Amino acid sequence: LTGTAAFWVRIPTLSHTTDTTIYMWYGNSAVVDTQENKAGVWQNGYAAVYHFGSNGVLGTSDSTGNENDAINFGVTAVTGAIGGAGSFNSTYFDIPSSSSFKPGAALSLEAWVNPNTTYSGEPNLLSLSRSNESYALQLGPWNGNPVFDVTLGGTSFSKTGGEALSATTWSHVIGTYDGAHMITYV
Repeated sequence: LTGTAAFWVRIPTLSHTTDTTIYMWYGNSAVVDTQENKAGVWQNGYAAVYHFGSNGVLGTSDSTGNENDAINFGVTAVTGAIGGAGSFNSTYFDIPSSSSFKPGAALSLEAWVNPNTTYSGEPNLLSLSRSNESYALQLGPWNGNPVFDVTLGGTSFSKTGGEALSATTWSHVIGTYDGAHMITYV
């Protein structure tokens, strides 16, 4: 045991002016069934959330309750910034089509990434495609800046993040689209 733990907790209201007490219960070996509430933690529009496991075991299960579990095509388990991660070296996860992957007026794609070296091309971090729509969060070919691409009805829009990702450094990358504006965060 390391003496550390990581938990995902959904708190309906969190005040910035008043302390909030969170109770934790552990050590009861009589509890044999999970007490998790995936649907209660990951709601409000999350289509899928992947944690990738820990202790050298790669997880491909969706944590939301939408059951958008991934199919692994060669991704291997590695140590992540928080828990486990996947090494996507010319490999990928495929997530079967699902009604929960039908963005409405707004969409966000986000990932923790750690490029292990320089690269060529425009590697996708995340992408979602269907009929006349596609969304992709990728690394740009010129300088490693994250690029968020949206294609709607044959018209493409692109927004480049202002900061290049450094090799062997974890970065949190987010692309957002609200129907009119695109923003890429690092």
